[in-house]
Amino acid sequence: MTPAGHRSRLLAATVVVIATVLGGGISGAPLAGAAAASAAAVSYGVGARSLSQPSPGGRHVYVSTTGSDTYKQYNRAACLRDPANAGQYQDRCPEPTASSPLRTVQAGIRAARPGDVIVVRGGVYAEAIGWGLQRGTAERPIVLQASPGERVEVNGTLIMASADHWTINGIRFTYNSAIQTGQSVVLMSGGDGWSFTNNEVQGTRGVANVLVNATTASGSTAQLAAAAPRNYLIGGNCIHDNRAVDAAGTDHNIYLMSSIWSTGGLIERNLIAGAPRGANIKAAGSTPATASGSPRNVTIRYNTLLSAASGLTIGLAAEGVEAQRNIIAVPNGSGRYDGAVKTYQLDQPGKNAVKDSLLSGYARPISEDFGVTRHIFTARNDTATPFSYTGSIANCTATAASATIRSSYGHMAR
Repeated sequence: MTPAGHRSRLLAATVVVIATVLGGGISGAPLAGAAAASAAAVSYGVGARSLSQPSPGGRHVYVSTTGSDTYKQYNRAACLRDPANAGQYQDRCPEPTASSPLRTVQAGIRAARPGDVIVVRGGVYAEAIGWGLQRGTAERPIVLQASPGERVEVNGTLIMASADHWTINGIRFTYNSAIQTGQSVVLMSGGDGWSFTNNEVQGTRGVANVLVNATTASGSTAQLAAAAPRNYLIGGNCIHDNRAVDAAGTDHNIYLMSSIWSTGGLIERNLIAGAPRGANIKAAGSTPATASGSPRNVTIRYNTLLSAASGLTIGLAAEGVEAQRNIIAVPNGSGRYDGAVKTYQLDQPGKNAVKDSLLSGYARPISEDFGVTRHIFTARNDTATPFSYTGSIANCTATAASATIRSSYGHMAR
């Protein structure tokens, strides 16, 4: 199955389905990677709505708070991961069925082989998960999903490196001070063709709730290109409330440091809110000395970005960052340098674009560095229409109060 078909199957039953995919980057070229693959665009909603089916020869790998990671004295994950071992020691390696599940999400990840679907039953799992995974393939992707209709919470952290053709779907990730020792609740490093969809991430005390970077920042050009994320999708999520108290401008909800070798990123249909000491989305390296960590070729569309010092920050060596049809509103904690869209020592402003979006409530809709002579490309942004929302950020129900706004902008547009 192709990545496009895989994503469409996972996300077909959504709250709202948008029928039109916007074409054309800044230069008018077609969108690449995940953007091109998203022919059935995602929409917002936390939780899994259907049970994904394994690829031919794959399995459903069940995880439950009532399960066990051991059988007699043996580690089930190690045995289940290797088909030869599973056949040789069947008496000590029962399959992870619904009636004989594993106990931890991490054991499910360790056990999974290309083509498998990990199904996590409802409950709270206090874990650090994601290490030691096998890579999927376009023909045999790996899915980690909540059981349909059940509330699954990972109270800890997800760290995945080179998660080729993995999908994480329908899980709630919450901060745990005893487990999250890094900079984010969710960290996706490198990887080709991965998707992070219909999840909730909240409460970090680090620099981001979701951090995307490369697996290494050194090496040859070929090594750096291989280390960068490619063809990835962050869609339909609720990502909220960065509670860190670092210097202004440093604590974000999504932090894209995917590197100048990255390509094919798509961030769409997310509700992202609550970053009073930073941006809801920052697309830049961390400092001028690490400008090569800035992302390239990423489309940010149909998101609702609320209650942050800046809605979107684009900086340093970022290129091909195109934002469209977003709501950026309800400033919170803004300082003199903040704005709905903020640039940060942006080297190539004309190669990035913010267009067809609602920028409401900010004293500076577009806040660029003082003294710049080259400006970020903007077109058809609405800076005059007042904005309010109904529902709750904490409960992931916030949406534009105006039906007119909902029809054109943000994660619920249709």
